[in-house]
Amino acid sequence: MRTNRDVINGWMEMVSEKQGKLSQDKEWSHRLVYYYLKMYKVRLLWDKKNKKIPISRSTYMTLKCIELEKIDMSECPCIPASGCTFQRSKVPIPNDITGAYQSVTSILGNKTYEYLRWDEF
Repeated sequence: MRTNRDVINGWMEMVSEKQGKLSQDKEWSHRLVYYYLKMYKVRLLWDKKNKKIPISRSTYMTLKCIELEKIDMSECPCIPASGCTFQRSKVPIPNDITGAYQSVTSILGNKTYEYLRWDEF
């Protein structure tokens, strides 16, 4: 698996081969190159999604264990607790550019959770 550093160095080598050595006055930081490469990747994936072109599984990102916290069914502090609890992630889950996560599974991978709209409870 290629690291971000490998990809950035590969891009810088490609630019150097086409334009000669990158001059010091036009130096690109690794952070800036990484930023633009990520933006370009998102744009390509977005275009594929809109054109209904299949997206390679290698572009999927796996989120490791997500820490959950128990919350009451009503998060409103002005009413008493209902006694029914839900679990939600302690930190926000990143947005998915394709508009739909591929799957959500238990830590062992033996249970898949389906999305259910709030008004369908």
